[in-house]
Amino acid sequence: MKVAQSDINKLSIFHLNTLRKVVQTGSAGEAAEELGISQPSVSYHLNKMRAIFNDELFVRTAEGLKPTDYCSRLVRHIHEILTHIEDELLHADGFEPMQINRSLTVHCDITTMGWFPRLFSKLNQQAPQVSLTCHSWNHHSLEDLVRGQIDFGVHMLPSDLKGVYDVELGACRRVFVVHQNHPLAKLGVVTLKDLSQYQVLMTDLSGWNSHGQSTMERVMSERGYRLNVKGRFGDCGALFDTLRVSNCITYTSTLALPDDLSGLVVLPAPSELMQRRSAYRLKVSNQRYGSQEYSWFIEVLTASFQEFLNEKNGRPELEHVMELEHQVELMLSGQHFLAAKL
Repeated sequence: MKVAQSDINKLSIFHLNTLRKVVQTGSAGEAAEELGISQPSVSYHLNKMRAIFNDELFVRTAEGLKPTDYCSRLVRHIHEILTHIEDELLHADGFEPMQINRSLTVHCDITTMGWFPRLFSKLNQQAPQVSLTCHSWNHHSLEDLVRGQIDFGVHMLPSDLKGVYDVELGACRRVFVVHQNHPLAKLGVVTLKDLSQYQVLMTDLSGWNSHGQSTMERVMSERGYRLNVKGRFGDCGALFDTLRVSNCITYTSTLALPDDLSGLVVLPAPSELMQRRSAYRLKVSNQRYGSQEYSWFIEVLTASFQEFLNEKNGRPELEHVMELEHQVELMLSGQHFLAAKL
């Protein structure tokens, strides 16, 4: 849809920011409150932009104002423009993390929630005026990330998501955990057959491992086994407490393990599962990526998370598991090398 230059000249940064706020909030009233103006003023400016862009911009629904397809495309560009303008104005005299004064919202899958205290301390030291808001990843997190409503996400979702820039943070190492008197604790190993015979508790990763898509379920199905999922937990603490009082088993990230493993035994996964690799990724909207401020946040969050990951994987209780993982990695790299030669 082509817009005349004379109409573009009628637009101001205020108009663009108003449109962005209405998209973010889905409400003219909430947008007005955030902008510090009246709701009739927001409606007036929206009508002006409807005439300029020759588009309704929004459709009224039961959930609020929903942007048209054209408006959604438009706001992606507007958000990028405004982010860079704000960044240049804020740091016109040079970038100083100590002067950043804003809130930062991060959503992570539940296995990584133990990272937040470390991140809070790091930001408090290097950017003390930043306030941190932390939430577990939910079914709306990706959409909110793309729209710029949250700043960063950490998850194992693929790296080719439209509208998202991501940085690999490190491998997700997984282990089995059972209570200390469990029959598998005495054997010291877990096989795929064991998985079909014992009830399994799973961490709920909001879509990543739902509907039969977990690593365990896919591998078991390929080998002709069926997984007996007894429960899914959105809280890692509750999951491990349940393990202590049941004969269930779980397969989860080493980052989810509690600091106190008393009453629990950590077991390595069978090679069929170890060969399925995945990685944690730091995700940010393409609209935000590239500014001085966000580049700095990416560096800080990446370094902080990798410190957390190395600390959790360096626990003495995991030494035997890490050694087996290393052997599997060497085997896989050898197979890839031979395949390349052939």
